[in-house]
Amino acid sequence: MSLKFILFGLLIFIFTGCLKTRNDVKEIETKQVLHKQMVDLQKNTADSSSRFSELEEQLRYANGRLETAEARLARLTAENEKKERSNSELLQESNKKMLIYQDALSKLEAQTQQYAAEVASLKAEMAQRGAKESSRSSKDSKKDSFATAQDLFKQKDWQSAIIEYQKYRDKNPKGKHVAEATYKIGVCFQELGLKDDAKTFYQEVIASFPNADESKKAKARLKGLK
Repeated sequence: MSLKFILFGLLIFIFTGCLKTRNDVKEIETKQVLHKQMVDLQKNTADSSSRFSELEEQLRYANGRLETAEARLARLTAENEKKERSNSELLQESNKKMLIYQDALSKLEAQTQQYAAEVASLKAEMAQRGAKESSRSSKDSKKDSFATAQDLFKQKDWQSAIIEYQKYRDKNPKGKHVAEATYKIGVCFQELGLKDDAKTFYQEVIASFPNADESKKAKARLKGLK
């Protein structure tokens, strides 16, 4: 065997060994890279799974809050609808009452106007009556009590006539019309239904003026009272 052949063989062995070593190293490096990639992938997968779990938890929490919000919204909506119905009913009731009050107020105003007209009419009537009374008083002041009493007697104002006849009797105890005044006082009492008072004055006429015509009239009246 020649030296060249031995050297050539040795070179081939060395080269082959180097190639094998390089391949082994390369394979190891590849495995390491793959292992690292797998570890990274597993880590990323775990992180993704954890994050996905967190997202699911957040989603459940969000769904829970959404359901709570929806339930609260539904409750508030129902309450608002109930309040709106209640407010609508109250408004209708208030409108009805307002119409009733307005009607009552209109009637009250009409009655007030009617009363005001009646009061004005009454005042005018009283003023007119007062003017008549003043006129009559002015006329009566010019007359004596007996003449005034005679007018009142004709008007059948019995009470006022009694007062005026008595004034005449008080002022003129011996006047020429005392007998007539006394008799007519009795007539006034009789017309008023006061028979006992009427008898008293008839008897006074008979006792005080026995010869007067009024005495005869008084006797006739007494007989009629029995």
